[in-house]
Amino acid sequence: MSSSESEFLGFSEDECECVVPSLENTRNDEVSRYFRAFADAPEPESDSDTENVLAICIEGDESEVDFLSGSEDEERENYSVKPIDPSRFYGRSDTEHQDEIILPDSTPSVSSKPKAKKINKSTAKKTKKSRMTTRATAAKQKRHKPRWQPLANDVQMREVPQCGLTLSVPPAKTWTPYQYFRSLFDDEIIENITKQTNMYSVEKLGESIEVSKNEIEQFLGMLLLMGIHKVPNYRMNWGTATRYAPIADVMTRNRFEQIKRMLHFADNSRMKQRNEPGYDKLFKVRPFVTAIRQNFLRIEPLPEQSIDEIMIPSKARSPLRQYNKNKPHRFGINVKGRAGKDGILHDFDIYTGKSGEQPSGDWGISGDVVLKLVATLPEHKQVRIFGDNWFSSYSLAMELKNRGFQYTGTIRPGRISNANFIADKELMAKGRGSYDAYISSDNIIIVTWFDNKAIHLISTYNGVMPLDIVNRWSTAQKKFISVDRPMIVRDYNQNMGGIDLNDFLVALYRTSIGTKKYYMRIFMHFLDAAIVNGWLLYRRHTEQRGDTNHMSLLDFRIAVADYLILYGKAVVKRRGRPTTKIVRTRKKHRVTRKVVPAEARFDNFAHWPVVLNQRVRCFHCDERNHFTSFGCSKCDVPLCVLQDRNCFVQFHNAD
Repeated sequence: MSSSESEFLGFSEDECECVVPSLENTRNDEVSRYFRAFADAPEPESDSDTENVLAICIEGDESEVDFLSGSEDEERENYSVKPIDPSRFYGRSDTEHQDEIILPDSTPSVSSKPKAKKINKSTAKKTKKSRMTTRATAAKQKRHKPRWQPLANDVQMREVPQCGLTLSVPPAKTWTPYQYFRSLFDDEIIENITKQTNMYSVEKLGESIEVSKNEIEQFLGMLLLMGIHKVPNYRMNWGTATRYAPIADVMTRNRFEQIKRMLHFADNSRMKQRNEPGYDKLFKVRPFVTAIRQNFLRIEPLPEQSIDEIMIPSKARSPLRQYNKNKPHRFGINVKGRAGKDGILHDFDIYTGKSGEQPSGDWGISGDVVLKLVATLPEHKQVRIFGDNWFSSYSLAMELKNRGFQYTGTIRPGRISNANFIADKELMAKGRGSYDAYISSDNIIIVTWFDNKAIHLISTYNGVMPLDIVNRWSTAQKKFISVDRPMIVRDYNQNMGGIDLNDFLVALYRTSIGTKKYYMRIFMHFLDAAIVNGWLLYRRHTEQRGDTNHMSLLDFRIAVADYLILYGKAVVKRRGRPTTKIVRTRKKHRVTRKVVPAEARFDNFAHWPVVLNQRVRCFHCDERNHFTSFGCSKCDVPLCVLQDRNCFVQFHNAD
């Protein structure tokens, strides 16, 4: 549009394009003749005439100028304005545009006065909303609409592209559970928690609680044990009748509550207010979330990655709290995560509410989440991504394909355009196992499969063949029946459950103590996630070595908790509480065999010989008839301390 044309109408060039959006795809010569017809018109006699002309332009949401065939002079004098659907112009040829021209019964001149229409504020608001709706409609109509054709039953899709990701060999020396955990929950995280907790205590109390790094590690170990030993109130661990020594003997209840109350992760003096630019709803836990995410990203991913949502249970008053009636925990903090099919969580994104930003493409907000989570994966390595129907769309599949990823997922029927699928009722009439498949001009496959209900799936590489047989329970026949299952369904079922597996393992021994702070819920969830990731990485390494025996998640968690509580720390015996660490059977005079963590056994710190109340069998001697009255104060095991048999020294000597 020329500047003279826009100046005549009294609008900027951008505003003029919004006033007549339906002309953006018409022929250039028609557009130019349209504005020249206005430019050559006689000047209005009064300001009201100008207002009337503008009212005609603004009144309609979309308008088309139907020009008469003939010379330009005739076209200036004869024209009509008719509201139409803008979809008539998209994808139409010039001949089809000419077919839409309608000859008016009477041709008004430009100088004739149309009926004036007053434009008030409410009309202006409606007009602005109409313009925005028109832009959205036009953008939607401009999206790429694929051409579909039925996928023949005898067509077998090409082989799955070979992924370029490989796993490195496991460490030469077997890691302990503590080392796996600390590779994800490193010293930098613990030192930051220690520093920020002391700073926050000065801010709230006026003096520092002087918590040390060792105390923070012991605090973490106690949280891990509380996830195993669940009681209605965590204070019961220190109660007289319900005392739990592995927790109560580490630190006093008052000290534990003091650290819990002051636990902090960020400097409050740097937090921005809500009305300031750059305000972060996750500021209080952002340093911890960033650090733990970077450590999770260092784990080598498998070629199969799934994307799904995680709900952190929480009813704390927070703008992050979401409600989903279909989840086991209806209230919580929503997290979108990416995990391998083995359950290892590699990347995540905490949902903080609507940001006001528009999606970067036709795939919408859900597609932006997928692209953000796969941005940390190498492109053009043919990594296979799996997602559910909240994420999937045709545009997202095309974008991932262009970036060198392969995608498979369920999809909502409303996101499939131009595909004439068999109706669900017809598939139901054919019976369970029936399917319908289409392939687009871009080699994107859509498959509808009927099991208990119709399921729609989309894939960039997978189709129907080869079929396999699965057993399904038939309520009508009261027995298992054989059902045909397309290849795309089998591939989706085998690789989609990574996030669900990780969420299930976290929920087994979830750390849950009473707190009203939302960021404490986030912290405890990712503490548990670090334990699960460490255990799954440990299992991967044992399988790579060919070892079928591995430690259970429960034993792994207990071992990590013991290391955090004992490694490099002195255990102080508290007065006024009976000890229950050494359990004796009076009949056989022997102690319950316990496992002493290697890190705590050989750290050469705070191991003191103590006198026991009664002679018991030595923990280290091979001979069964060796009894002793001495033991180790830290390891809490009986050991011989004799001139010719010093088991105390031998037990603590790593050589």
